[in-house]
Formats: sequence, C-alpha cells, structure tokens
Amino acid sequence: MPFLLLCIIAIIKSARLIYKCIKDKSISINHCIVALSTTLIIYGLIFVNYYYSETAYAFGAYFMFPFFMVIVPFLISRFIKNDPPKSLSNIFLLSVIFSGIFIIVFFRYTFDLVKFLKIPIHY
Repeated sequence: MPFLLLCIIAIIKSARLIYKCIKDKSISINHCIVALSTTLIIYGLIFVNYYYSETAYAFGAYFMFPFFMVIVPFLISRFIKNDPPKSLSNIFLLSVIFSGIFIIVFFRYTFDLVKFLKIPIHY
C-alpha cells in the first residue's frame, strides 16, 4: 500500500504541475499525443513481458505497472526539468496522468493481467 500511495502522490503532483502549464498555455495537443503514445508503449512492453512469461509473481503487477508507468516517468520529468522549453518534462508528466487514468479505468488489464493471461502464479 505505501508503494501505491507514492504513485497516487506522484499522479496528483503531476496533475498540479500540468494544470500550471495549461494555464501558461505551454502544452499543446502534440504533447498529449506523444504522452499518450508513451503510456501505451510502456504498457505494451509490460504486457509483452507478461505474455511471454512462463510464470509470474503473484503481486508483480502491483509493483511493475505503477513503477514503470508512474514512478519512472515522474522521476524522468523531475530530472529533466531544466529543459529549455520544458516540453519533454511536460510529456512525461502527462504520461504519468494518462497512466494513472489508464490503470484505474482498465484495472482488470493492469493489476489482474496475470489472471487475465492465465499465467501460472508463484509466491
């Protein structure tokens, strides 16, 4: 639970930063398209990893999805915040928000992916 709480905090902080950027009109539809593509690519890579796995850890999805879809893009956005136009940072922040929405809306295909793919579970 603390790990998921950390992800929720990262999503909320990203939303606040993006809200400021929207007020400054420094985000365009192109940023949204690239961020959504980034989110889908990360999800696709995780999905392929699970699809070709012979076994999976029972709680692996609860760590893998939040880590790679929320924590890593959030940390990348914070490390590259000195980018002059800040567009790359904004793309990763938008990706964090899209990932949070994606994980909530498609809960069955994220946290229950192991069951969905019928992969043998090990503890």
